[in-house]
Amino acid sequence: MLSKGLGIEVSIDGDKFGNAIRLKAGDFSTVVSALAKDSRFQVINSPNLRIRSGAKGRLTVGQKVPVLKSVSYPRGGGEPVQSVEYHSSGVIFELAPTVKDRIIDLHVTQQISDFVKTTTGVNNSPTLLARLLAEKKRHARPDGTGDARRLIDDYVRKHKSRHKEKAWPAYGRYAGNALRNVNVSEIDATVVMQVLKHWRDKLHMQRVMRAFLSGFFRWCIEEGQMKTNPCHELRGWLKRPKPSAVYIPDDHFSAIRGALVSYSYMRSGKKVTGKVNSGPMMQCFVDLCYLTAQRSTEIRLLKWSQVDFAAGVIHFIPSKTEDSSGIAVDVTITPEIREVLKRVQELDGRERAMTSQPCKR
Repeated sequence: MLSKGLGIEVSIDGDKFGNAIRLKAGDFSTVVSALAKDSRFQVINSPNLRIRSGAKGRLTVGQKVPVLKSVSYPRGGGEPVQSVEYHSSGVIFELAPTVKDRIIDLHVTQQISDFVKTTTGVNNSPTLLARLLAEKKRHARPDGTGDARRLIDDYVRKHKSRHKEKAWPAYGRYAGNALRNVNVSEIDATVVMQVLKHWRDKLHMQRVMRAFLSGFFRWCIEEGQMKTNPCHELRGWLKRPKPSAVYIPDDHFSAIRGALVSYSYMRSGKKVTGKVNSGPMMQCFVDLCYLTAQRSTEIRLLKWSQVDFAAGVIHFIPSKTEDSSGIAVDVTITPEIREVLKRVQELDGRERAMTSQPCKR
């Protein structure tokens, strides 16, 4: 069926692996496209997976099969106890990436497996038939033909410690990839516009990237790499994100706040209720954000040394201006705020007021 018109050789490897097919084709993407349009084929699963560098990710499409293990005998007699372990079978895909400066090492493990009836003696337990492929791949980032990516890497490396936002280095990767074939001396407002159009549907991100590029070009001017900042010509060109006109209703807020402590769901027709150990502290976190009108970062980093009960104020140092003006914002401790702070003291008496650790009882 596939060989006609596509030039594909299809073979089934072995009698015991009817679900293992070997494809040989010059353009595999054409094969996938042809299969996707054929109504005789059906996509079973299309998962997405994000994996942190140094961690492992696993995708399994199949089932868990019980396998008999050892038999134990209780002390003093009694019926023997048969232990059972569940093993996965089907299509199993494991990934273990290691992200370096310009290289990604990827350890890939692929397995196609199935359980069959055992006929070699231990007939009460199934036999696992598996095909396993393990390989290591290395993906090197293309540097491009221009000097923009190299300079952006230098800029990020020298200024990363000044920016507390964890995503800030990622902005450098986005910009470096977009400008990798351009020399900095050749960049003008038109080039920057073309780069920012990539986020035309994400206006906030577009403004974030404009701010990053403007800082980069300012640094290039200081280093003698260019004479003008092309981002200055974009004033009025970027659209402003529309302000939110929808606010969370009080009943929705109360429901979310209550779910921080306990949750319920149905299992086999019965209602099951669970508790969250860190829920009471998370409620204090939400309450302080609401009552003080401060950013979540300021509440998360709040220390008891900033709380002056005698003066009746909390001294907030906004993280956005900590490295610039550093102007403190004093918030009056109202009776509602005092009650929340008292709950925090009862839950956890550490130096930092807010913590994600389970509450002490």
